Amino acid sequence: MNGYYSTSILIYKKNTNLKIVYNAAMGKPLTKEDFISRHSAYFQQIGFDVQFAGCMYYLLDLGMNDRLNYEQEDDFVIHRQERGKEIIEYYQVKHSKEIDAKMNDADSDFWKTIDNWISIYNLSTVEEKKLFFTNGRFIILTNKKENNFLYAEIKKLVDGSILIEDIVDIIKEKLKTENSYNYVLNALISFDKIVLNEFLHKVRIVYFDNFLTAMYEHFVNIYHAPTKSDQIVKNLIGDFFQYKISCGGNFTFTGKEFTQKYKSILELMSDESLTLDGYENEEFDPQLNYQDMPMVQQLKSIEIINDPTDATEYFLSDYLTRYYRFMNAFQGFVKTQLMTDILERKLNNIARARWQNLFNKETQIIINRDRKSIPVCEEDKVTAGSNTFTNTMNDTIPINGYKTDQEFSNGWYLKMSNMLSIVWHYDWFKKHFLKK
Repeated sequence: MNGYYSTSILIYKKNTNLKIVYNAAMGKPLTKEDFISRHSAYFQQIGFDVQFAGCMYYLLDLGMNDRLNYEQEDDFVIHRQERGKEIIEYYQVKHSKEIDAKMNDADSDFWKTIDNWISIYNLSTVEEKKLFFTNGRFIILTNKKENNFLYAEIKKLVDGSILIEDIVDIIKEKLKTENSYNYVLNALISFDKIVLNEFLHKVRIVYFDNFLTAMYEHFVNIYHAPTKSDQIVKNLIGDFFQYKISCGGNFTFTGKEFTQKYKSILELMSDESLTLDGYENEEFDPQLNYQDMPMVQQLKSIEIINDPTDATEYFLSDYLTRYYRFMNAFQGFVKTQLMTDILERKLNNIARARWQNLFNKETQIIINRDRKSIPVCEEDKVTAGSNTFTNTMNDTIPINGYKTDQEFSNGWYLKMSNMLSIVWHYDWFKKHFLKK
């Protein structure tokens, strides 16, 4: 993916309120229940398993530069490129055929998973341990209802209602009685409190009522073609599952490699429409620091936003939402082969030329004064930059053979500003363009 920041922030937080979004003109979509009913015999025949379904759920929206390892360090592991560093997500799939199964204190799946992650840490090198929990995420995917005492305390720790010292005390109290999971509790309190705090903050349980139906819904929500998804998902699952068998049950794919391998299937989703219709707002974490993003810095320079450190501030939140929604759609366009390298270059060239005309119109007087070494006040630069930004955001980028809209164009311009391909403030123009 192009850009400084991935769309994959907090992707482990599964949307439990998935909707099938579609245009009424496209026809009636197949429901998830219809999908399972129609293809259940086929899935049983090929030996399709829930662990693989969980893997495919996350593989579908894997960033182009992210990497997924299946059946290697864990059930599957995703190496994500986020904010200039690598985040490693460890996934364990725990499925039960029992109705209303619970992941409670007596359920060994939870404790074995925690113990497994501790073992991976203990087997890591000294250098790997320094960032293991800092840059790690630890996710249990399950159809069991969570009812575990330790996870209940972990949630309190994450929301700030208790401290790590409280959890240590709770664990020590539990150790006073005989429990089958005491070996895990002992391993946890053997950690330094700082390390334990980092670890527990990264543990999540994500509930899936049905892995296969969740994957189908996820596919529909990503590619926004419900009338096409039935057969395409079936073919994709079948082909990829056979690939898994052929390579001995474990494999590695980047998002780009997966897209290229299944290009002939995924490109069937394309409809030559470059719009954000059907794409819901992408979730971003307001607690993270976005002030180093060039897009955010530029908005601050022309006083579109006030505080670049506060992602809950109305205008910053609005533009971050627009940006991440667009990047989510952009990734979908790339995966369906609608967005090719050639088309991306064309759009960049067209957008750059249209921005340049708007920028020159607003800053011509400033440019002329600066060339003559006549001082230009900051207020004039801010006004010119703000006008350029506003006019650019009102623009729709035209491209022959494709339908585009203003939302798409907004996102494209924000992406370019984050790449420093376009700027708003004259001082940024001098720094990043005139020196070239």
